[in-house]
Parts: sequence; structure tokens; C-alpha cells
Amino acid sequence: TSIWEGIEAIAPGAVLSPDGSAADTGEFDVAILVIGERPYAEGMGDVRTSQFVARGSGLAQNIPGAGKLAPYGATLEHRVSHPEDLATIERVRAAGIPVITVLVSGRPLVVNAELDASTAFVAAWLPGSEGQGVADVLFGDHDFQGRLSFSWPHRDEDLPNRGDDPDVSLFPYGYGLTYR
Repeated sequence: TSIWEGIEAIAPGAVLSPDGSAADTGEFDVAILVIGERPYAEGMGDVRTSQFVARGSGLAQNIPGAGKLAPYGATLEHRVSHPEDLATIERVRAAGIPVITVLVSGRPLVVNAELDASTAFVAAWLPGSEGQGVADVLFGDHDFQGRLSFSWPHRDEDLPNRGDDPDVSLFPYGYGLTYR
């Protein structure tokens, strides 16, 4: 189940608008925008150059032929690699619609601009076939839970992530939600 299929199962009147143009009508109470890297498993994701592959740790490794995959960019700063995502968030917000942004990625990305432009922000990681689970927490059928097992970087140059320096962490080690 994709995240969209999960949302549609809970809210059959939901409208899918890949570019956010449906927001121009102003008829919506809230928008759920799913952004992030293209799906990947055991790979390098969207971030690589023609010669070097940017690894999730921020290190680069020379892997012959790795550049043959079409990358979006050579940075973990999401607004640089995927400017269309931030543009969509801003378009919907300009229509006066609150935006819940759901980030799909296999690693922490630098998302300061997207976070600031959003009303709410959720890191869904790589949910695979469990988009229904993401929809369940978005609609309150289950509580959000979880804590970071690493600190989330504030800037691309803060990588690789080495410890929990508050000067370079957007979210510190252990950040997250706990329910009693």
C-alpha cells in the first residue's frame, strides 16, 4: 500500500494533486504533501555525482559506473536536490492551506527550508509497502512514536554525523515522541 492508497482508504474524498495545483481552488482544509528521495533500497539514493557517490554518512566513495544512475544532485540539502518539493509546499501555503509535509528518505536530509515552510513535518523514512501505517498516524488512528538513534544534521557541511554536537544538530540524539 502506498501512502496515497492509505490516505484514500481513510479519507475517500481526498484529492491527489502531484504538483499542488488543486490548492489553487482553496477548497481544502489541509494538504498532506509527501516529498523526498526516489525509492531505493541498499543503494545510494538521489545524491551522487558522476564520479563519486555521496553515502548516507556524508563520505564520498569512488565507485566506477555509479554516475550512470540519474541523480538529482550532489548534496543532502533537499531544497537544492529537489527544488520542486519546496515550491509545492510554498504554493499550497500561499493558498492559505495548512501543510503537513511527510518526508520519505532512507537517511536524514537537510530539510530546514521545508520544515520552516510546513505547518507540521513527519519523517516517514522508507515505509515500503506500509503506506497505510503512515496514513494511520497522520489521521490519528495510531499514535506517532519513536526517537532518533542519531542526531539530525542542521547543514550539509555538518556531515558526516559524528556525535551529538548541539551546534550542528537540528534534532539531537533521542529526539522524538513518547506516549505513556
